Amino acid sequence: MTAQKANPILAAKGLIIHTEQGYWIPTDYGRKLGVEARSNERGATWPVYPPELGMLVLGMLL
Repeated sequence: MTAQKANPILAAKGLIIHTEQGYWIPTDYGRKLGVEARSNERGATWPVYPPELGMLVLGMLL
């Protein structure tokens, strides 16, 4: 299940993005959740979660 299907409101606001690497949350929103950030290949710093933890992350956001 993609993040967009799981939570279309957060996906529409750009607060959660699903990629092949997992569920990504922009850093500013991630800081509110107390999540460590990591840089992606484009240099943007976002927290990243492996796909198997994606539903746990979505649960934290609800």
